[in-house]
Amino acid sequence: MRASGRALLLAFATSLIGTMAFRLSAPAIAYYVSGALGGSLAELGLLTTAFFLIRAVFAILMGRLADKGVRLGLAASSCFLAHAGVVMLYPLASSWVGVLALRVLQGALNGLELVEAMFFLSMGLALAIAVSVAGASRALSSGSTAQLSR
Repeated sequence: MRASGRALLLAFATSLIGTMAFRLSAPAIAYYVSGALGGSLAELGLLTTAFFLIRAVFAILMGRLADKGVRLGLAASSCFLAHAGVVMLYPLASSWVGVLALRVLQGALNGLELVEAMFFLSMGLALAIAVSVAGASRALSSGSTAQLSR
């Protein structure tokens, strides 16, 4: 497998694992806040709102940096690693406010990693399209139109 193929596969796997980590931790966090900490439904809603609001802000900031050409190749993997560390801190939170601080931190990390992971995936897709178009162009120019018409 070529280096570009490995990079695309790694970006896809990283994005998938990161999404799974977020999706799997959300119900556990809600259960922890409502059960162990006695949080209300309003507090659970605030946790979700804070996560997505901060994620949007940081995704916009990261997108602006990417548009300016700032190379942030290790940002996504570093954020995924930090994200895993934040998940391990939830049992130490003794109130829903502590969980709120961790959710805000998770939202910031997720916003940063999301843009970088999507950038890598889109670059891999663009590369795959370019390679397939080049292959079809070579086939047409080499006189193998008879096989293409079948």
